[in-house]
Amino acid sequence: MGHQVGSLKFNFSSEKLKKEEAEVKLHVLKTFFENQGLNLQPKSCMLVDVAARRIYTLADVKDGGPAFHVATIEIRDNWDLI
Repeated sequence: MGHQVGSLKFNFSSEKLKKEEAEVKLHVLKTFFENQGLNLQPKSCMLVDVAARRIYTLADVKDGGPAFHVATIEIRDNWDLI
């Protein structure tokens, strides 16, 4: 089996992603793959926003942690089930 060096995720939503949303998605994917013991190349981890016709890469994300934290606080504050 080959060595995985990157990831590819498509966002098929009809609305364009905000930059922060894209950063959070890339941060989550990075964390998932790191927990699997993979060290991926940031330029090879891509998120394609189909509606915006834009490609984000993990190399473009300075630090997805703060945006991820804001997103989790927003979910906690708005979802009664959590």
